[in-house]
Formats: sequence, structure tokens, C-alpha cells
Amino acid sequence: MAFKDKTNVTMMALQQAFVRMMNSVAETPCGGGYTLFYIAGKGDWKHKKDWLCEKRYWSQTGVQANRAGICRRCYANGQTWMQLEDATDESAIAPAFGEDIPLWGLAGWNPNMEWCDILHAVWLGVGRDLCGSLLMQVATHGDFAETSYDGRLRALHAKCQAWCSRNSIRPSTIEEVSLQKLGVDALAYDFPLGPSKAYAIRETTSAELHAPGVCAWALAKYGATLDSSGLWLEEEAAVAALTFGDLFMACYLEQSSKAIAEKKPLYRMRPKFHSVKCELLNRLRQGSRLNHSHVGCFNEEDYVGQVTRMLKGAVHPLTLGKRALERMLLGINVHLANAQQEQS
Repeated sequence: MAFKDKTNVTMMALQQAFVRMMNSVAETPCGGGYTLFYIAGKGDWKHKKDWLCEKRYWSQTGVQANRAGICRRCYANGQTWMQLEDATDESAIAPAFGEDIPLWGLAGWNPNMEWCDILHAVWLGVGRDLCGSLLMQVATHGDFAETSYDGRLRALHAKCQAWCSRNSIRPSTIEEVSLQKLGVDALAYDFPLGPSKAYAIRETTSAELHAPGVCAWALAKYGATLDSSGLWLEEEAAVAALTFGDLFMACYLEQSSKAIAEKKPLYRMRPKFHSVKCELLNRLRQGSRLNHSHVGCFNEEDYVGQVTRMLKGAVHPLTLGKRALERMLLGINVHLANAQQEQS
């Protein structure tokens, strides 16, 4: 990647070629008489920062965060990002992007087409924080014979695997539950990080687990509603997703406030929490019916994982690019074969 004055010129060259190509297929029908239009842009914040030349992004900290802001859809900064009721300001969206990016010349494009990545904001962000905190609370307040945290977490892991088996889910989906896996320093007792999905607690025998259980249930229902819907949400599904999402956010905020009051490192609050509210839930509230689960980076992350596994194998660095393209072509051929079979 080449940079000039903090601008990724490689990205800008690619974007210029992309815009030129998209404008041509929007004006002239391609194979089968179809035209092609841009409807949504996805990517994690690191990609978006360079691709859109963003001036406000949530990784900014300190003085820079207070001056420039952290959100592309409102003017929240390092001091005001928790004022969620005022989130999303239409006048703030366009100025968040670079004035000279080629996308401004793409037919039909507008900044509202750029989406927050639900994978990193929710499942690898707030949802992961929830899982880690909830698992530690279950280990603390649950009914276990073991006395140590690691012993209780091992017992909890066994229960999770048994539940997976009863519900036709691979037990290996949850590989391990331990202090080390949760990222907890046994001495410092730092904020825990759970797996990348929310696992609801079915039986909460301790009163301390009732509210956290509702929080996990709400997040699981939010995710299930999106996962069971198509690219465009039906009105009933959109209302349900918004209701469950708002309930999760309210419960998480309550648990975080309680943890702060009790001086416990649980339910971490960070700018991703703001992104979920402002960039995902508020878009549903304002009438968007695009299923944001379909504009997440799940496949892209899976592809990165596959390339990483290739690097660990017996692949020479000089041929890695070729092997990656060969695997991509194999995948495309499989999709084409399936599509042709369905048509016939």
C-alpha cells in the first residue's frame, strides 16, 4: 500500500477503477440485459477509514477523538459518545467522508450506503464482552462443586458441550472455557473476553444472574431474528430486531453501570457500543430495512482465516498468491455449477 499525506493512494486508485466499472454497467446492460448498481458498502473500520478517507472513526483517542469525533453518523467525540439518545445526525454523515474520493462520482451513491460491520461491532465487540463477563459471573454465582475459577469454568464448559449435543450442535463449537481463554489475568483480574457469539443461560439459579441472563437472551434473539431473515427485513422482523437490540443495549448498560459502582472489571464500555446503537439500531429505527447481517464481514473474515491457515502450511511465500487465487477460482466454479444446476 502506498500513502501520501495520510491518504492511501493505492485504495484511491482501486476505487477510481471500481467507480468507472460500476458506472459503465449501470448505464449499459450486461449479459442477459441486466444492469448493476451499488446498494451497500461493507468493511471493518480499518478498511473504511482508508477506503472512504474518513475523518471520524472510533479508534481515535484522546485529544484527536475530542476534536475530530469518533462516529461517521453523528458528532459524538471522546467525551460525548455515551449520550446515545442524541446519536445519529443526518448533517454529520457527509462531512465524515473525504471530499475528493472517487465514490462521489458513482451514479446513485450516497454516504448512507456505507454500513457498519456487525461482525466486529457486535459479535467480536460488545457481544464478546458480554459473553466474557457473563461466563465469569456464572462461574462466580453458579451452583458448582468446584472451588477454583478454572475448575468452575471447566464444569461450565462441560455443561455447554452437553447442551450443544442435545441441540444437534457440534460440541467443539466451544473449544475451551478458562481464565486464559477469556483473557483474564488471574492476578490483575482484567476484563474478560468471551467467544464470538452470545450463549444464553437457560437456568439461572442465582438472583445475580437473572438480569445478565436477560441481556444474553436479548442479544441471542436479536441475532436469530437477523439470521432467519433475508436481505430485506419484513416489517415484523425489523420491529423484533429493534426491540431485542434495544433491550440488550439497555441491559448491558445497566450491568456495566453496576460493575463500575461495585469496582468490578465486567461489562466493558467502549466506542463499539456507540456504533451498535448509532450505526445499526438507529438505522432500523429510521426506517431502513436492509438486514445488516448481510453486510457484515463474515465471509471476508473466513477467507482471511483460510489464508492464514495456508501460511502455516507447506506453501512457499512466492506461490502463496497463486494458491490463494486457485482456491478462490475453485470456490467460484462450485457456485457457478450449483447455479447452473438450479436453473436446469
